Amino acid sequence: MADDGFFEEFVQADAYHIQQSAWELYDGLTSELELDEEADIPAAFRVAITIAPATGHMTLEGTVQINDEELEFAGPTRLTNAEILTELPTITTEGLDCNILIECISTTGEPLHHETLEAIKVVVFPKTRIVKDPSGSGYMETSYEVRTKAALKIGDQIRYTDPHQGATIDMYVKDISGAVDLEDNSQPFRVLFCA
Repeated sequence: MADDGFFEEFVQADAYHIQQSAWELYDGLTSELELDEEADIPAAFRVAITIAPATGHMTLEGTVQINDEELEFAGPTRLTNAEILTELPTITTEGLDCNILIECISTTGEPLHHETLEAIKVVVFPKTRIVKDPSGSGYMETSYEVRTKAALKIGDQIRYTDPHQGATIDMYVKDISGAVDLEDNSQPFRVLFCA
């Protein structure tokens, strides 16, 4: 097992790995359909209903009732409702025995993404510099070297409360290198370069 001593000797801070995913209300069998009454929902939205076969559940002809609106299905497909919703709708099915995916979409039909936060531990080394432009003025630019054991990749977003700026900031992973333990050739943590 790798020696975590090097990582552990630094003061670790709490941060969050921000993940964007489709705004799902339900994904499962129609026979078990029940929306979570405590589910987080957008202020105004519509829903997209996708049905597909599942092992042992192959009946794909029937209807889905969304409040007073009815969508009719004749096979595996994705349909959207027309009514704009501002609260969690009542959704029931009739005749269907399959997998059903219910997603929130915008009032104009675009996918909506839901932000989820995964707590991670980080060690952060900020690097601030002044960037001058030809006119003689300039601006301050801060980049961050972040060390973490979390499995992140280029493009991932990290939310971190920076005590130097006194604010919560979002950083994006721009480059990754490993911190290799030369004794056993393991990678106990990763070094991320963020902006």
